[in-house]
Amino acid sequence: MRILSILPVCGVVVAWFTCAMLLAEDVSPVESSEVLSAAQHTATKKEMFSIKSDPFGLIWNRLKPALDADNFQVINQGVLQLETLMVSAGVRSLDDYALVLVAKGEHQLASRNRDTAHFYLRKAYQLSPESPVVLYRSLNLASETGYRSKLAQWRRIIASALRTPELLFQVPVVLIYPLLWAATLGLFCALALLFSLRTDEILRRVARILPKRSRGYLTPLVVILCLVAPLSLGPLWTVAMWTLILFVCLPRYRWLGMIGGTVLAIWGFVIPLKENISLWLQDPAVKIMLRLAISSHGPQDIQELEGLASRRLGSDGLVYYLLGDLSRRYGMYEEAEEYFAKVGPSLASDPRIPAQLALITFARGDNERAKELFLEAEEKGLESAPLYYNLSKVYFELLDTKSSREAITKARRIDPSLVAQFEKREETLGLRASSSFSGFEVPVLQLFRSSLVPMPGAREHYTEVAEKLMWPFSPFGIAVVGVALFLCFFAVSPEKQRRLETYYLGYTVPAAQRRLTSLIPGGGFAVSGRPVWCFLGVSAVALSLFPLLGWPNEVVELFTVFPSASQVAFVIASVVFSIVYVASFLGKKESE
Repeated sequence: MRILSILPVCGVVVAWFTCAMLLAEDVSPVESSEVLSAAQHTATKKEMFSIKSDPFGLIWNRLKPALDADNFQVINQGVLQLETLMVSAGVRSLDDYALVLVAKGEHQLASRNRDTAHFYLRKAYQLSPESPVVLYRSLNLASETGYRSKLAQWRRIIASALRTPELLFQVPVVLIYPLLWAATLGLFCALALLFSLRTDEILRRVARILPKRSRGYLTPLVVILCLVAPLSLGPLWTVAMWTLILFVCLPRYRWLGMIGGTVLAIWGFVIPLKENISLWLQDPAVKIMLRLAISSHGPQDIQELEGLASRRLGSDGLVYYLLGDLSRRYGMYEEAEEYFAKVGPSLASDPRIPAQLALITFARGDNERAKELFLEAEEKGLESAPLYYNLSKVYFELLDTKSSREAITKARRIDPSLVAQFEKREETLGLRASSSFSGFEVPVLQLFRSSLVPMPGAREHYTEVAEKLMWPFSPFGIAVVGVALFLCFFAVSPEKQRRLETYYLGYTVPAAQRRLTSLIPGGGFAVSGRPVWCFLGVSAVALSLFPLLGWPNEVVELFTVFPSASQVAFVIASVVFSIVYVASFLGKKESE
């Protein structure tokens, strides 16, 4: 029977290898394509900035000799030309060029040319004033040159990231699978350790069910089969079967069973959501949508968005809104009005629609009607710097200088830096030029709704992922299994101690086994009869170890975005390991 007590622990080791083999086969077919898509996107951006096709490339090509020679005057003039072109083209950031300047600054800083490094940093921020990528890559440079403290720079990075819709989608998509794998592995260990320490109770319960004549030799065989067989079916099958065994044999630990059902239900819900959003982010037209959401655009984007609208058969109102916004920016007012009329019920009552129509009306010279539409947008709840800035222009044209000053004051109070950009663009392009109007950013909620619209091929993708994890179930089937196990928590009540036990009496857990279990991070909680705390501790340790293992695939993708994060991964893992180990040891001592 003591051999039986270590079987669940051995099962955990097998389960780890099962998970590793499963992920080595690429659990999600989307993952491998994401890397390729990212590479293609990078190549596309390089083509956009090539010398032949893009005016930015012409200016940048003339700057290269000056960068090699550190000719500050020529560099300064070239950056000013790029800034002017950015204003006229409606481009808010040139990350590729800014990162080159940051690299030059770091090289100068390594050569102890602090003033030169400071110069390159300022030029980089002129080309990308609010890019979270540029701000993050220049974190050390800004601190060492005295431009900005690290704390202030981190605040700007976070604030800029929150205004970047693509990051708001990519970060949860990258993190969701590692979090679920950590929870799943935590359940593996917590259940295995609990079973190994309560083997006698499991044997007693099984013996009661079996016939009297055969229970002597059948009981250990049935227990071995129930504990080991699910390992061959995969990690989620193991969690499901072990959770069911917990409810049947160890009902007083039903809280851990409820957690097992919850984790399975979350897997079933998250798989289709994650895979659909991943496909959504890979679509070239969606990348344009995300750029348009922060007012970064080009005239060629209209064709891509029209293709996305046709693929979605008019089911995504946000695409038509962005098509209308883009058409308005390039002076195609009739087309813009047609697109705004197609937004559908999800956006028909959005205050940005009358605000956009007000911009078109103002560009046509109907100031009074434009004022009415802007005020309608304000009544519907739109209070933003672009609204009040545009409204101040309308009041100025109507010779209502007092209202114009009040509106521009409100705009500056909400976002002074954005208003400064609007004023600079207006000085360059003129009052009524279509490109000089300040646009209205799309709320993240509308982008999230767009990401939920099913992408072509998404169903096949997430069904394949689900079958690899828990064959033959679809995501819906996994969710149903999880919900059923969750409901078992309410159907099973903690068993009262029987007055007379007749099977497997006199068994105690060997002291060596208890000591070995205590050496595992979180194992002390299992020894003290707190499997839920054991689950939390092991999950935290597993999550902290993923960066060191480079597993699962999403962790590698995260490090490509934040390369320096790997430098602190070991420190974080050590701290988490120590905290969990000490807490579980103290919990064990307290229970003794």
